[in-house]
Amino acid sequence: MKILKKEQVASIPLGIEAIGLLYGKTINDNECNSESSQTIHKNNIERLENIIRLFQDEQERFENNFQCFIERNAFNAFVSFADEAYKSRGHEATGVIFGYYFHIKNNPQRKVIVATDFKPASGPATAVTCTISYDDVINYNKFCEENKMIQAVWIHSHPTYGTFYSGTDSAMLSSTFYAFHQMGVVVDNVRNQTMGFKIINGVEKHENVVLFDLYESLLKNKLQTQVLYHKQIEVSKPVVKPSDTEQAKLQMHSISEVDSVTTEVKDKVNSKKKNEGENVNSKGAKIEMQPSTEGHKNKISKKQAQIDKVKYILRILKHEFSRSISIREYIFIVIALLLLLCYVINLIICVWLK
Repeated sequence: MKILKKEQVASIPLGIEAIGLLYGKTINDNECNSESSQTIHKNNIERLENIIRLFQDEQERFENNFQCFIERNAFNAFVSFADEAYKSRGHEATGVIFGYYFHIKNNPQRKVIVATDFKPASGPATAVTCTISYDDVINYNKFCEENKMIQAVWIHSHPTYGTFYSGTDSAMLSSTFYAFHQMGVVVDNVRNQTMGFKIINGVEKHENVVLFDLYESLLKNKLQTQVLYHKQIEVSKPVVKPSDTEQAKLQMHSISEVDSVTTEVKDKVNSKKKNEGENVNSKGAKIEMQPSTEGHKNKISKKQAQIDKVKYILRILKHEFSRSISIREYIFIVIALLLLLCYVINLIICVWLK
């Protein structure tokens, strides 16, 4: 079987023909006619039919050229895995959520990822690190081949210290999960926080994290979603040009307003110097300056992010100092202290001789 590179993975149309493209050849293949393979494919085909039916009816909701939907059971499976790793060992946890890669028929540039199956990683982990082992990679590739799925979402936990990407996380995302059909998710399973990340044109950016409930959606015959994280989009404000009448009025008043504006500016400067941050009106009454709510929230969020990063660094240092020191490291530390002591003594002697 030819294994495609990440850049060559092709999306399938969001329609019933996707089942034939994924499973048609496999079902008729003599090598895959075992009872277990047939059961796996039968269950996957039944679920895929339901997914296609639900998402076909909701195409107008896909506003972006890329949108990933994570099945709630898969996300909850990771949270349970992360909770067990943190409560029993105080460690981070990681894994991959597998799924399907669709494109909208009438708009092939618009891609939809539906991630449905979580598989945990078994690599070594600490309080500040988690790894996907070589055996995990082999098992993940085997799972993809058997179930005709892709590795869609790399997910890992940051228990107690917030949702952000460290340098190691960014390197992992840009080197392993960088393709257009992939994204990363970080979860603080203690604070119940989630954030999405994605590589777009070689640049790491935030991405939406949206859950969908397959069982509830089938019961209500409508896609049931929940947005865990919504990326902030900067929207440029439209420039409103004044009409001819308004422009004439502005020109008439521009000359007369120059002196008044200059006077107001001087008054404001003087009042700021005298009152140190308080505004004074024409009658001399003091008016307290009220900060904008949005700006205040942004300052709080930035401050919280900085605090989380400091906690993360302190946690790394705590982990490094708490671990057992080998004999080689102990000898190295002793030699370094002796060299430092010799340097200090030499410096004192030089100063004393002068």
